[in-house]
Amino acid sequence: MEKMGSEIILEEIIPSHYLRTLSHAVFKTFGYTPFFVGKKGETILEPEPLDFYTQWLLSSREGEFIYRSAIKNIVEEAKEKEALAIKQVIPGLEILAIPIKTEEEIIGYWVLTYPVRIDSLKEAIGELTDLLHKEEEEVKKALEKKGEFPEGRKMEMVELLYSITDLLARLGTTAHYLRKNFSYLSLIMKVARVLAERKTLRDGLESLGKTLQETLGIDGGFVRILREGRKLYFLMSWGKQIPPRFTLEVGQPLSGTVVRSGKPINIEDIETSTFSQLRELCGLKGAILILPLKAEGVTVGTLGLLRPHPFSPEEVDLLTALSAEIGTFIEALRTRGELERTIIGIIQSLVKAVEAKDPYTAKHSEKVTHYAELLMEELGLPEEEKEIIRDACLLHDIGKIGISENILRKPAKLNDCEWEIIKSHPVMGEEILKPLPTLKPVLPLIRHHHERWDGKGYPDGLKGEEIPLGARIIAICDAFDAMTSLRPYRKPLSKEKALKEIEKNSGTQFDPKLVEIFLKLSPSPLSL
Repeated sequence: MEKMGSEIILEEIIPSHYLRTLSHAVFKTFGYTPFFVGKKGETILEPEPLDFYTQWLLSSREGEFIYRSAIKNIVEEAKEKEALAIKQVIPGLEILAIPIKTEEEIIGYWVLTYPVRIDSLKEAIGELTDLLHKEEEEVKKALEKKGEFPEGRKMEMVELLYSITDLLARLGTTAHYLRKNFSYLSLIMKVARVLAERKTLRDGLESLGKTLQETLGIDGGFVRILREGRKLYFLMSWGKQIPPRFTLEVGQPLSGTVVRSGKPINIEDIETSTFSQLRELCGLKGAILILPLKAEGVTVGTLGLLRPHPFSPEEVDLLTALSAEIGTFIEALRTRGELERTIIGIIQSLVKAVEAKDPYTAKHSEKVTHYAELLMEELGLPEEEKEIIRDACLLHDIGKIGISENILRKPAKLNDCEWEIIKSHPVMGEEILKPLPTLKPVLPLIRHHHERWDGKGYPDGLKGEEIPLGARIIAICDAFDAMTSLRPYRKPLSKEKALKEIEKNSGTQFDPKLVEIFLKLSPSPLSL
């Protein structure tokens, strides 16, 4: 499992097929293909397709050497300036590089070559003949055919690249957040397996300690359990540092204080802190973080974690969220089913966190689930299938966690590049959820909820009953909520008008049989 403090790497944030989608979107708009270079200067994604003049340059050994050297040099210049760098590769061909910079570091570069105007054809022919060891006639024909990228158009493209760079930089900035949650999910899965297999809390918590050591460098920990509503009993400890074992009253520092307040206490250095003389910290060194363990909002104990260096605010957030789930593990140890629902709840909380950032989509997944419940009830689906569809409704937009708020909230029509990014969210959502075996039945519904009955949807162009039933249900409910909700670019439709739109698109966008049933639900059951 990856340590939380590791460096951000562009190709780990965004899979290569998404990077290629971004490049192709720029190509479709401007006719030239940008590509990506990693933070160390390595090419992550080769440009494809290339303009004629760049292809011609690469047709010779000398030209390829010049081209590769130009990439290296322009990246070095952009790195040094931390800004756009442009230079000539050969007469009539320029290269530019834009650094993709997070708040902390450069994680990669956009690089692009394109033909430009030549002031003196004669001088260019002479220079290229010597430089590339080519015949003068061949050079002349290449220059006559090369084309030219207008200066004004070039600036439009640079502005677009900067816009996408901002998106990538935001993803880079949130990489630790994403990794935090992936590490969190991986940790939950590992502990869940141990608890299910060994059936003892002690074994599960020992596994937790080992995993926290691997991920966060934690070298010691302890758990106290709240009993009788007022006493914290020492349950167990692990690691190199052994804390004192005694019982605390609620309100008594430090663990008792955490129980009373419900908030963590983070001490950067025990020996220099004002709490150094407390009995609970006797003999301990380094940093300590004490967290409340909660189940369904009720504190059931505390978790203490120790390591040589302080916990960052990001790590405190991660462990605070994790401690709530550990508390749930303690209470829900008896049944594996409860444990699996906890895992799904973690992911659902991520969806709610994303929706909470945008007032236009607040509670969207919950409303889609409500409409789907009504439709499933009319269909008479078995409870097991309904449960899968409920989960898919709540998680269908999880892929949007990696999309810039500037795109999601844009008050105008999306351009081609932005639309391609939006269209990637079903596949990205599927990728996020793949590591969880519990959610395997949900994955096809996440991937295909934007397919159309006539086969013109995305990502795979499925049509008719090739589309899973649950995805067809979500498609209707998702569209209905979107139409009846306020958006930055339009006012909400009335439920009556939205239903007419659903009916209008029956047999093209939506399953006609499901539409017929959905229309019968109106109007009062569809009100929230």
